[in-house]
Amino acid sequence: MNRRSFLKTGAGIAAIAGTQSLHARGVGDAAMESNADIGGLLSARERALNADQLETQSGLEEYAGPWNQAQAAHLLRRAGFQFSRADLEQALSDGRAATVEKLLTINQYPEAPGAWTQEAIPAQVSNQLQSTYYGYFVQMQRWWLHQMASSPHPLLEKMTFFWHNLFTSELIVVRWPQYMYMQNDMYRRHAYPHLAWQERDPNEYRSTFGNFKELAKYSVYDPAMLVYLNGNLNNAINPNENYAREIMELFTMGEGNYTEFDIVEAARSFTGWYNVRSMPFFSFEEKVHDFGTKNLLFDEVNGSPGMYGPGQVKPSNNGLPGGREEAQLMIDLIFRQTFNGGTEPGESDPRPVAEESEYAGLNIPAVYLAKKLYSYFVYETPTPHVVAQLAQEIVEQNFDLTPVLRTLFNSNHFYDPLVEGAMIKSPIEMTAGLVRQLELNAPANYNNNGFMAYIGNITGGARFAQTGGMEQELLSPPNVAGWPGHRAWISTTTYPYRNSVTDKFIEGKIFSIGAQSDLPEVDVDVVNWVRTFNDSDDIYKLVDGLLALMIPTQLDEAQRQNIIDAFLLGSPDYEWAEIIAVDTTARVRVERGLQAIMRLPEYQLN
Repeated sequence: MNRRSFLKTGAGIAAIAGTQSLHARGVGDAAMESNADIGGLLSARERALNADQLETQSGLEEYAGPWNQAQAAHLLRRAGFQFSRADLEQALSDGRAATVEKLLTINQYPEAPGAWTQEAIPAQVSNQLQSTYYGYFVQMQRWWLHQMASSPHPLLEKMTFFWHNLFTSELIVVRWPQYMYMQNDMYRRHAYPHLAWQERDPNEYRSTFGNFKELAKYSVYDPAMLVYLNGNLNNAINPNENYAREIMELFTMGEGNYTEFDIVEAARSFTGWYNVRSMPFFSFEEKVHDFGTKNLLFDEVNGSPGMYGPGQVKPSNNGLPGGREEAQLMIDLIFRQTFNGGTEPGESDPRPVAEESEYAGLNIPAVYLAKKLYSYFVYETPTPHVVAQLAQEIVEQNFDLTPVLRTLFNSNHFYDPLVEGAMIKSPIEMTAGLVRQLELNAPANYNNNGFMAYIGNITGGARFAQTGGMEQELLSPPNVAGWPGHRAWISTTTYPYRNSVTDKFIEGKIFSIGAQSDLPEVDVDVVNWVRTFNDSDDIYKLVDGLLALMIPTQLDEAQRQNIIDAFLLGSPDYEWAEIIAVDTTARVRVERGLQAIMRLPEYQLN
């Protein structure tokens, strides 16, 4: 089935619109099927499903509009994994600029999930040890989901996940959990033993959100990447082109902006790197490196006078032993690539032609990253004039992401009403967001009877059981291109599964976890949580407070009334104060009401 076409049909929209065939309990269907008088809510849903290019002139100029609950909630949703009421109140008090700076400030990094992350890998790995290693993968998945759900630095984890889906690796291919942890740590810290051989200050990129060019350089000899894309097999006698192809096509430039000859030549520059079994888990061997000169791509800086001549990479040491610096020089050359200044390639300007006129003459990796950032934080389909502005900012900041994110999160376009609520939550965003929204103090326990194991049991799939049932498993993207995301998250299979997850979460279902059948370490006590809301004894004010926390768009009055009815379960509204005061009468009503909110299609929006 063509998923894109399916989602533009009535059947596709019904999958997220909440028809009776998918779910009927807790909220009426009439509001779900209404096509009129819904205003911004329905248009947000349609924008999320259709993903047409936004018709707006707003750009990266600084936002000068109001700072109220809608804007603050939008920032916290997009720059993290949902938010608590305390987060929202703090953001409203601090103001936009201060909230952005708080998101961009890193005070601490999480401790590793275990001492195994730096353990050497034995020369012979038994089946029993490999089974232990797979257990470490499960532990690492739970550990990372815990960071997303509980870290005081949500944007740090959001960006770590961004890099994970750009410079991808799959745990089942890499096999060694030490390698996957080091890659994950690199995406978070952007400096670790990779820098040692370069004799660079390990604090250079610490407390930042990454430098795109530097991360590309690290990926050449990242232990997980060496395995995943066969860099450890790449040598002068028998070059392997897998990494060279993906660094251009999927990591930095995009399809059509390089030639097959470029791939062949680049692969030669990346020869000589291989894995070792102890820290830092990579090394370089001059004997298998190709020391010949490589000619590829175009170089407007060092090309022939009067034209865009070919770039050259050849070993010159530059203070580094042997040919190890060639990988750096090759990445530098890739990051100098620019689009043709016009609309047709020619002898005077043979560079690739940009897909949008706004990108003509711009730096190719900067445009590529700008589109990725836009689709991740703003909207599925990039708006060309905003991408062009963002790409120029990326180049001005020498590919350093911290000032780029500051500009984006303070921009007029980011707070454009067309953007708000018009994306679909990923399974990870939904799952981690549940913990944050319900203000659960999830303990850092990654064992079989811990709370994160409980969440994994509710959301799990067939293999390592961490949100896999919703078609997203941490550390295991479907292929080197990563998760397509957006509308791909919603289907007639995954949408009811999402509803099942939220239903079970709210009810505090108990599952047998391996040989254990313990209660989770954190009791999901939704009644006491609801009682902490201001005016919780007023059903109308309570529902409005819950909707403001959980729904990114405005509901119409019919939908709002359906939610109220789900809480009341036939009781008159004037009895609510008595109902909420007594556990035995409140529990089933609170559970049904919260489930009704989470079954709304708008709950899947972000």
